[in-house]
Amino acid sequence: MGYDNQHPDVLPPCEKAGGYKGMKKLSDTCKDLDYIFATHDQYRDYYLDADTFDINQAIVDEIGDVEMEATWEGGKQAYLCAAFAPYYVRRNFEMLEDNGIELRGSYLDVFSVIELDECFHEEHRMSRKECMNKRIECFNYVSSKGILTSSEECCDWAIPHMNLVHHAPHALYPNIDTGKSRGIPVPLLNLVYHECIIIPWTLSKGGWGIPVPQDGFLYALLNGGVGYLSIEADKEEIDRNKIVCQLSDKVAMCEMVSHEFLDETCNKQKTVFSDGTFVEVDFDNDQYKIGNL
Repeated sequence: MGYDNQHPDVLPPCEKAGGYKGMKKLSDTCKDLDYIFATHDQYRDYYLDADTFDINQAIVDEIGDVEMEATWEGGKQAYLCAAFAPYYVRRNFEMLEDNGIELRGSYLDVFSVIELDECFHEEHRMSRKECMNKRIECFNYVSSKGILTSSEECCDWAIPHMNLVHHAPHALYPNIDTGKSRGIPVPLLNLVYHECIIIPWTLSKGGWGIPVPQDGFLYALLNGGVGYLSIEADKEEIDRNKIVCQLSDKVAMCEMVSHEFLDETCNKQKTVFSDGTFVEVDFDNDQYKIGNL
């Protein structure tokens, strides 16, 4: 059915797309090419047409209602109580393993971006802290299999249990996809967690989480991150990404030890990493400098 459908019952893989046999061929080919084969997965959105859907496993709010919505492709859904999430993670990953499909990465969607849930169901009451611990249990199970873990955005409780995130967007107005910054972005998260987690950046002006008219390529360099390539990236974008990759290779495991604004416009900025590498960017003139102290 495709993504955002029938979670958590996404297996077996679509027969028209190749089924288990085709998915194994894909994972084997990725392994031969030394590509990271990863799944995009989901254990919170709980679709009513999932084979094992059970209303008694859905989150119940404080007045006894099961919240429903129908935002995504899969149609009507509730929310799976996190008390049951580790079971479904184990079940699905074991099914893939039993069919010879070797994962090197997995993205557990929304866990690190959506608020921690409470559940008031009399048989599985759950506090926010208990929800956090169940999500951590899911991450740690995946990690115990030697599989890289990721989720949607950076959140301090989740960072120790993830290798990378989908994005770490700046707050934009009128919306996250296009707009100007709501304030002056300061890389506080990178100053604390840079060497702990990989953060990708869109390599274009504007776009997801990048303030218009600033360039995501410069943010990737300033933060010592990695780049997001477009599906059909042209030579210019690939060449820019190579620059980002070269810097990331050097500083990925280094602390970001300082950040400063170099002028009153705050469009000229400098970061320094613990190995002495510094990056200066100029958002007004789309220029950058990389050097060593």
